[in-house]
Amino acid sequence: MAREFQDTHFRVKKLNGYKVREFKALLEADSTDDTPVLLNLKTDHKLWFRFFLDEGKGFWEEWEDFDDKPGEGEREVDYASLFNIKSKTIKDICCENARIKIRFEGGGEFCLKSKDESNHDAESQATFRR
Repeated sequence: MAREFQDTHFRVKKLNGYKVREFKALLEADSTDDTPVLLNLKTDHKLWFRFFLDEGKGFWEEWEDFDDKPGEGEREVDYASLFNIKSKTIKDICCENARIKIRFEGGGEFCLKSKDESNHDAESQATFRR
């Protein structure tokens, strides 16, 4: 594992032009599908990328393998299917004001933000707009 970013602002340029292969969200078992704790993205870049928000910052990590299975009290949601973005090409990935955004060629934007931006311990909220 290599943490690449831990900040309120950053850009992940190396994934521009790559296609989404898998996009998995890890959530608490009793939470709604839009409140992920961790997100795991795999592109045709071959590696896994994990990202999340904590303490008012965005975190972005690179992983060779994905071995996270939902533990007790957790569940997984396939965001690639939910948002219909499997094989979509990434145009841009950035963190702006602790909001991680993935924009896609041809339109569409995934956004991970805090539900309450004044509270650094608030749940994260995932949205997708076409």
